[in-house]
Amino acid sequence: MSDLTELAHLPATEALRRFRDRSLSPLGLMTAVLARPKPFETIEAALPGNSVPAL
Repeated sequence: MSDLTELAHLPATEALRRFRDRSLSPLGLMTAVLARPKPFETIEAALPGNSVPAL
């Protein structure tokens, strides 16, 4: 598993713990946040006029 994949699947609490004990750099923490999978918007929510809020 690559470092980026590992950081992407690292729980937020674990990333913060590692940052606080200095085993994860500020750049590593930011990378972990940016690499996390984002929620996706459903097709129904993306349609104009739909009242379903997008994720």
